[in-house]
Amino acid sequence: DTGAPSNYSEETAELIDEEVDRIVRSSYAQTVDLLTTYRPTLDRIAQELRRQETIDSKQLLSIMEETGAPIASTQFSTDPTHPNVALAPTPPSTQPGTSEIQ
Repeated sequence: DTGAPSNYSEETAELIDEEVDRIVRSSYAQTVDLLTTYRPTLDRIAQELRRQETIDSKQLLSIMEETGAPIASTQFSTDPTHPNVALAPTPPSTQPGTSEIQ
């Protein structure tokens, strides 16, 4: 409770709090799953960045292919004049509500 007057009941406020908590926990679990699943890819990217400070889309694509990270066909543009950004696909083992937060 923030102490500010609200236009809804305590019961509604509690429902809102529960839903926000559920969303945060679910998002946290999904983030942990993604970081765990793609750790080898992230480590390899970090290694290359330490070695040469920058990597281009071709190098990133190569790393992702070498480490087995999924790549959407429209995820990368190797044309530096037309870069694009896409969200990484959800790993096959990750389904909402299947991860447990410790």
